[in-house]
Amino acid sequence: MPPNLASEGGYSWIVLADKGALDAEQRAMNTAVTQNDDGASPAQYFSLRDKSGTPHVIVEVRDHGLAECYGRNDKRYPGRDHVPSIKALIQQHDWFVGIAAQHCEIISVTDPRRGGKNYDALHPPPRMTVPDSLDLFRCHRVTDLPRDYLSVDGSLDIRGTQIKRLPRKMRVEDYISTDIGLFQSVKEARAAFAAKYPEQQPSPRPPSANKSARKPKKHHL
Repeated sequence: MPPNLASEGGYSWIVLADKGALDAEQRAMNTAVTQNDDGASPAQYFSLRDKSGTPHVIVEVRDHGLAECYGRNDKRYPGRDHVPSIKALIQQHDWFVGIAAQHCEIISVTDPRRGGKNYDALHPPPRMTVPDSLDLFRCHRVTDLPRDYLSVDGSLDIRGTQIKRLPRKMRVEDYISTDIGLFQSVKEARAAFAAKYPEQQPSPRPPSANKSARKPKKHHL
């Protein structure tokens, strides 16, 4: 029997060691897992089960990264109760997750094996540069983006989050999807957020001491 990996809330992860185990899990969950093994990068599969042994989520891991996440009845977004378990599994193995943050509340910036880093979307750093799209769709526990600076080379999706303010400085190459509208520019999004959530907007930075305390000019006689 494959080893069980204990998780939160009474759940545990089961390693699906062969095709027979994967097929049985798919039938139990009424879901279809796309299997595209070409021999070069074989996939691993893990199933999240509750105390009674009922499966709820299958995750596919390939090339040290989370390739796909399957819920019951062919859903691609697991239930809210399952997100902490998925997140814990990824953090335990330091998997790369790309833009799949909606599954696990983790943002991967480049590949961890090449000097990148995984960030917890619940506690983002003050500054962040994302060389791809940033997809936080349905991350209902996420309340903030990086406080001071965020640069996104693709689109930004924060629908279904609790985010009510944008970073002090922000650059988004493509569109911005939010619960209050779809915006084509940061300027449009910032104006809409200021009108919708005026109390939540960040206060402007105070001038730095170096700029405000200038040395008096010397006058030569």
